[in-house]
Amino acid sequence: MLDNSPFNKQPASSIPFSGLRARAPGLKLAGIVVLTFLLGIPLFLIQSAVNERRMSADAAASSVAQGWGGPQELAGPFLVVPFNLPERRSPAGVLLGQGERGTIVLAPEEFDAAIDATTQMRSRGIYDVPVYEAKVNLIARFDLARLDGKLPSGAVLELDKARLSLALSDPRGLTETPTAVLKPEGLTVITGETPRFESGSGLESWVSGMHADIATLAPGSVFSVRINFGLRGLNMIHIVPVGDTTRARISADWPHPSFSGSFLPVTREISASGFSASWEVPALARAMPQVFIEPGGGYLIAGSGFGVQLFEPVDLYHSTERALKYALLFVGLAFLAFFLVETLTDARIHVVQYMLVGSAQVLFYLLLLALAEQVGFANAYLAATAASVLLTCLYAGAIFRSRGKGFILFGVLSALYALLFAILDQEDYALLAGSAVLFVALALTMFLTRKIDWYQVAMLPAGQAEKAENPPEPKG
Repeated sequence: MLDNSPFNKQPASSIPFSGLRARAPGLKLAGIVVLTFLLGIPLFLIQSAVNERRMSADAAASSVAQGWGGPQELAGPFLVVPFNLPERRSPAGVLLGQGERGTIVLAPEEFDAAIDATTQMRSRGIYDVPVYEAKVNLIARFDLARLDGKLPSGAVLELDKARLSLALSDPRGLTETPTAVLKPEGLTVITGETPRFESGSGLESWVSGMHADIATLAPGSVFSVRINFGLRGLNMIHIVPVGDTTRARISADWPHPSFSGSFLPVTREISASGFSASWEVPALARAMPQVFIEPGGGYLIAGSGFGVQLFEPVDLYHSTERALKYALLFVGLAFLAFFLVETLTDARIHVVQYMLVGSAQVLFYLLLLALAEQVGFANAYLAATAASVLLTCLYAGAIFRSRGKGFILFGVLSALYALLFAILDQEDYALLAGSAVLFVALALTMFLTRKIDWYQVAMLPAGQAEKAENPPEPKG
């Protein structure tokens, strides 16, 4: 009875189970998706390698800074004057307050800074570190009348112990002893031991630099000081706007400045031979008071500066890291290209072959990192792209047994890597470009597969798939 059933009229060999599994596009596509995410593991390891190499580059920069001087920030000059608050007693002799000593700090009325720097590259192993050597000229004008009313009641200024203090973030960068010239000419500067502010004042890290005692300073007087010195540093130089009015100019022979800090320049000129920039900061724009008592006001100084960084146009680690963010997307698009060729033709690709193709795309990022440290990011990208695309397309030509299909994939993969480079170059439009790529890839896939009967393709063995997609014309 079962032998006469219409369900048994068709030979079992006409629908072989192996052919069904080999041609099931949904199953193959699911496997490709799983494989794409599995390749995220080696990509994560490459990301870790990028971080490790960046740390090595930072260590090389720190090594250069040990002997040259690190990033510099200048604060001052300040006029630092100690005061004495006597012991207070009532008429009956009762102690009302212990005697105290303190320090009052006066910032200049006007402050002008001019810095002219020359740059060079210092090497540590394979790493190049930009450094500079600068001539610094500072002019500051002080008005001691600004101290009136700022002291605690009964305090007495000790003007004979007043001193000028110029703070540096890294005094190892000083190349010569700073010289100070005061006006009026009756004032003199006496260089002495480096004093320290009290612990907890917030200025302990800002007293390194130049300190000089001033003789014959009179109450309510006005004086100015000119300070000149040489300074070396690494990558950055900043100036703290200490004046009631601060004017500054920085120039260097570096063609790629990155202006940073609390204020941007009001004028700038940038050319292939260097840059020059000027700042002007009024008192109301800064966060630091004109007069403050220590401890209590020094915390306002640190980190409030402005200036320039010696920016490198292509940070290879940052660029490689950004490329890795799109890695899974582009590995998936490469798999999609192979899947379409397989689906639209009678070619067959095993999952192991997909894995090898994906490994070639992953290896691109490791090659990119390794070569970028030697020849720069742009040249490394070109070399890594050529190696990965040629390897993949030669392999594709062999597994498809068709040079034509290999050339098609060569064009597709070349376009993908060119697009990735364009995305990396246009950081502000990266999201828009990535979204457009996904949309175009989906639209192209839908267009190329619009006439495929997926049920029929899934049921046919490998050798008959193309015939099913393009059935012969009926005769007569």
